[in-house]
Amino acid sequence: MFPVLRALPWRRRILAPDLQQVNRSQRHSVRQKENRLIALIADGSMPQAKVRMKLVELKNQRKRLEAVLADSSEKLAVGVSVLLHTLDLVADPYALFSSTSQEVRRRL
Repeated sequence: MFPVLRALPWRRRILAPDLQQVNRSQRHSVRQKENRLIALIADGSMPQAKVRMKLVELKNQRKRLEAVLADSSEKLAVGVSVLLHTLDLVADPYALFSSTSQEVRRRL
């Protein structure tokens, strides 16, 4: 009934750009920090053990960011599915009303 709503590019464009942008900027920040730390190792201006510890911390932070993005994407997919199913149900209110029980009709 709503083919335009079901289009994948629409879902990405409407639902997730802010989340993706925030996550992208955070990952970019982590990459910049990693690059600065690698430059410090190359210069020898900071002890390697300390730099390695910070690199491990940044690696863990990057993994957390990727996990948050994956989890959020799954939640958005579920939300889109519920929304589209709801729109399908209300597309024909008469059929919805006539095919349900008295209890459901009262709730509607």
